[in-house]
Amino acid sequence: GIADYLPAVAGLLLEKEIKTLGDILENPAHPFAVLLGGAKISDKIGMLENIRCKVDSFLIGGGMAATFLKAKSYGVGLSLVEGDKLEFVTQLMGDIAKQRKHLVLPIDVVVADSLSTEATSKVVPV
Repeated sequence: GIADYLPAVAGLLLEKEIKTLGDILENPAHPFAVLLGGAKISDKIGMLENIRCKVDSFLIGGGMAATFLKAKSYGVGLSLVEGDKLEFVTQLMGDIAKQRKHLVLPIDVVVADSLSTEATSKVVPV
């Protein structure tokens, strides 16, 4: 197609999306909530540092929730925990509490007897 003959460039739609996201992050409507997930908190520390003062509620899920749960002294078994980020997470949770913001962590988790697709698993409350 034509894309084979023309250079790839960012278009007007991408420019509009970037401007809109920038506006949202600079002057968000409130209440402003952020939903974060993924395996590692280390990938999100810079973003958290930039938006933590603007966010009213933090909803944490996915694999990174294990680091938050561990910081709150919950057992997390063999789940991925970024031990070198526990201090950051503990400080973040303290700041959220001091600023009377909301932190929402999972209320239940899946546990398994092994790390395999054949594992027996069940959902248990945190």
